[in-house]
Amino acid sequence: MEETNEEKKPQQFPEDSHALKEDQSCEPGSLPAVPKGQTGGKQVDSTESIVSGSSSEPAPQPQPQFQPETMEVHHHSHAHGKKNWKSYFWEFLMLFLAVFCGFLAEYYLEHRIEKERGKQFIESFYEDLKSDTARITLHTRFDDDKMKGLSNLGDCYDAILNNTNNTACMLEVIKNSSTNRPFIRTDRTVKQLANAGGFRLLKKEDADSILSYDQVFNNFQDFQTTVYQETQNTVRNTLNSFENFKANAQMFKPEPGKIIPSMSLKVADVTEPLLFSVDKVTLNKYFNELQLYYRVTYNHRRMLLELRERQTRLIGYFNNKYHFD
Repeated sequence: MEETNEEKKPQQFPEDSHALKEDQSCEPGSLPAVPKGQTGGKQVDSTESIVSGSSSEPAPQPQPQFQPETMEVHHHSHAHGKKNWKSYFWEFLMLFLAVFCGFLAEYYLEHRIEKERGKQFIESFYEDLKSDTARITLHTRFDDDKMKGLSNLGDCYDAILNNTNNTACMLEVIKNSSTNRPFIRTDRTVKQLANAGGFRLLKKEDADSILSYDQVFNNFQDFQTTVYQETQNTVRNTLNSFENFKANAQMFKPEPGKIIPSMSLKVADVTEPLLFSVDKVTLNKYFNELQLYYRVTYNHRRMLLELRERQTRLIGYFNNKYHFD
């Protein structure tokens, strides 16, 4: 038991205290002088004394034993008992505000997306109008050329009645009454707006302007598919009843790989008699139908110009409002 206590306690050297004080005044790096073979009055081996004296580490000090402290646990105090009406009211109010704010955020985002989609529809319709105005110009020129060719129907009628072989003027009439050219608009945007319910995404004035234009074009389209086309068919059928087949074959010569243009007829190409039979009743009927065809072509051209004017106003309206160009 005594040996155990001695190992735990640090060794003290009372007789060497004076020597340690003298050693402190030594130069740095020098070793203190220790009596040969002695450490603290005890006999030790000389080798051990040299090793212990040359070590720069201090003697190990006893470490105090750590005693873990008992941690205090704080418990949250909960108010026991029934809640009053104010607590329920505030909980309901906070929940209501959270749901309401979420609804407002979702509504704002959806409204913003729909607004952007509506603007895209307007821009697409704007591009359709620009394309249609350019094509309408070509159609009006086509009608102008037809009306010039049909402007002398009275003189031609008198010439044929006086001489049934004098049918040169009638070739120009046939050339300008053999076909028509109906106008078909670019309707991709209008169909998308109608089929996908896109009109609800537009502002009221924008939707009204598009619907008004759509109504005008539908009336014009009805005119093209009924009066305009029916008059064309009537003129063709009457001409086929008394026209010479050989002369008809010489009028429009097919060319490989090309569409036969109705306006390419040349009088010099027709060498056969134009009329297969001379019937004044049929001839009179034919020229009456040509006169109606002339009026219908005139009205078709006028409606095209009105449609182009409306398109030009819409282009200016949308461009000033949304600045597309």
